[in-house]
Amino acid sequence: MYSQLALTRITRTRSEFSVGTSTDVNVPYIHSVKLVDELLKKRKTVEFMMYPGEFHYFQREYVPRDAWRRVESFFDTHLRAPSTTATAPRE
Repeated sequence: MYSQLALTRITRTRSEFSVGTSTDVNVPYIHSVKLVDELLKKRKTVEFMMYPGEFHYFQREYVPRDAWRRVESFFDTHLRAPSTTATAPRE
């Protein structure tokens, strides 16, 4: 069952979100769509990926590669801590 309470909690965060979906019996597609819809209404940064024909555990070889590439890119863009590398003073 779709949980309005869980949705309310997640939309209160300040984070960005990466949501992936598939033909999944564990997480129905409509739940992912509702989550993305609510996050966008709250002006959250969202990346939504859909893998038609896949289930909760990816079956086709290229799908997990694509999913992880996207997740890594999302984290690098939105969640990586700023670099603390010191720059040398100018002379």
